[in-house]
Amino acid sequence: MTLTMDSESNGKGIIGTWTYSVLGRPIVNGIKSYTVQFVMQLEDEESLPMIATVDPTGKVSSISQYGQNFTGALAQSLYSASASPFMIELQSGQLLSTAGFLPNLNLVNQTTLTLGSTSVSVTYYKAKFNVINCDNSQTTINDITIGQGKVSGVSSDIITYYSASMTTKDGTFKFTYKLTSVTKA
Repeated sequence: MTLTMDSESNGKGIIGTWTYSVLGRPIVNGIKSYTVQFVMQLEDEESLPMIATVDPTGKVSSISQYGQNFTGALAQSLYSASASPFMIELQSGQLLSTAGFLPNLNLVNQTTLTLGSTSVSVTYYKAKFNVINCDNSQTTINDITIGQGKVSGVSSDIITYYSASMTTKDGTFKFTYKLTSVTKA
């Protein structure tokens, strides 16, 4: 599967495009993992290609970048800094099952989108609520919007859109993830 995403945080910082291709599903330490080739292209910067082997929980066993192989904490750090959009897809089942427990979760609409060459049936949900933090400060979740997509003939759902806006004592923060292309292998 190839995924291309655009992401933005607070109108700055993480603005770019990530392209992922799942190359295989090797068994690593007894766990069926993913070998993923991805390229991160941030605005006005050189692209960063990598190949990572990662298990379904996000634990990285190795990364290959610019002809060098990395393992352990360094591999995990490189992957975490570059692959957060892929982690949204990798853990989409957990995110979608948890979303059902969000307070005030409402179905907004259903539509069919063409993402790249693939037709995806998408259901959008929205929620708004408050959270009391450990230090008794309040975080207001101004808006969470989730697009849950289904590709015909594929058993797993995918996240096609995820947007969260929240206000804390430190300011207002927004993160948007939008899936722009899916290629069904």
